Parts: sequence; structure tokens; C-alpha cells
Amino acid sequence: MVETAAAVATVNGMAITDAMIDAQAKRMGSQPGMSELDPAMLREAATDALINHTVLVQQAEKLGFESRPEIKSQIQTRRDGILANALLKEQLATVSFSDAEVQAEYEKHFNTKEQEYKARHILVEAEESAKELITQLDAGGDFAALAKEKSTGPTGANGGDLGWVSPSQMVEPFGNALKAMETGKYSSTPVKTQFGWHVILLEESRDVTPPSLEQVKPQLTELMKRNALKAYLEDLRTKADVKMN
Repeated sequence: MVETAAAVATVNGMAITDAMIDAQAKRMGSQPGMSELDPAMLREAATDALINHTVLVQQAEKLGFESRPEIKSQIQTRRDGILANALLKEQLATVSFSDAEVQAEYEKHFNTKEQEYKARHILVEAEESAKELITQLDAGGDFAALAKEKSTGPTGANGGDLGWVSPSQMVEPFGNALKAMETGKYSSTPVKTQFGWHVILLEESRDVTPPSLEQVKPQLTELMKRNALKAYLEDLRTKADVKMN
């Protein structure tokens, strides 16, 4: 029990301190509408809320709620969560990275030039339908017009226009087919994906300039922190006696 001399109020001998009120006021101040209260009113509301909370807790203890199995389970779960999160937070505070480590992480993700492709496609359900479209294109058919008429995909109404895309955005083998095509050419054989059969037209391609290190440094360091915590957890699991029943 906190010394009552340091208390702003007591409830059946249980102290409510300045620190407790400040923390409660901070929580309440973040709630909609409460942030508009002046500090004195917010502090008064926080004190009142703590008194109410303490009265309820004391009554629950008096009635033996802690011995109820479902309550004990909830308390244990909350306790375990608080401990685990506190450990991870403390571990995270010890994690830091040198400039060289951040640079290495940057190069790992942005060490190669990528390309984007401006493409159209016509999506149909059957391979034979796709082959027939290629025959029509070979005879001088207009790709966009055929896409509007025949494509079952959502881009059909726009002449099959996909805009600028990277292969990694597309399902396979669509992405690989794009990379292998010549600019201005359409696929000579249908490309099958989980959505059906595609005829693809590659209109243009361009190099993608990667973002600078400074642009992505916050995201990279966050990723590195997550990976460090993952490694820490994996190390703990390796050392633990884990048995699956």
C-alpha cells in the first residue's frame, strides 16, 4: 500500500497519488470530447474516476471474485501479456544499428534496378479463345478494341489498360511474361494464371529509380528492429524446453 502521506485521497486506506491521477488524466484526455476540458476539470474527473474504480475493485475483492476460475484466468492472461510486452519493450530499447548496418540493409532491398512496364491485357476463360484473339491481332486487329469487346477482366472497359506496373505486382507467370516481352509486341502464346488466359501487350518500359536511403531509413530501421526482436524470441525458444503434446 502506498503511504497515505503521499496520497491526494484514500479509499478505505488505499492511496490515490498524484502520479496515479496524472496517468488517469492523460488516458482520459485522449478520449473524444475530454481533451477540451481545462486541466483542473480533467484532473477532478480523473480523481473521481479513480475513486470509483478503487471502490469497485475493493468490493469485488471482498466478494471473492479473484477466486472465480474465469476471473483467475483473465487475470493470468493480462499479467502474462503485461510481462511479455514489458520484456519486449525493454529489449527493443537496447537495439541500435550503426550507419553501416543500415546502409547494408538498404542495399539488400534496393541493390538492383527495377523496371516498370506499361501494358494492356485481354483476359478470357478458355485457351482457345485467347488463341483466336492472337490470330485476330496477327491479322491486324486493334488490341484495345478487342479488349473492350472480349476481355472478362475489370480493365476491359479501358481497353485492357493496366497502366504502369512492376512484375512483382502481378501474379505469375504474368510478371515473368512481361519481363520477357519486346516493347510494342503482344504475347504470341496465351499466358495462363489463376484468373484465366491472358493476351498481353507491352507498350513501354522504364527504369525505376529507387528511393534514397534517407527516404526509407525510418521504414528500414523499423524492419530491422522487428527482425531483431524476432531473432531474440527465436533464441529464447531454442533455449526453452518446449514439448508438443
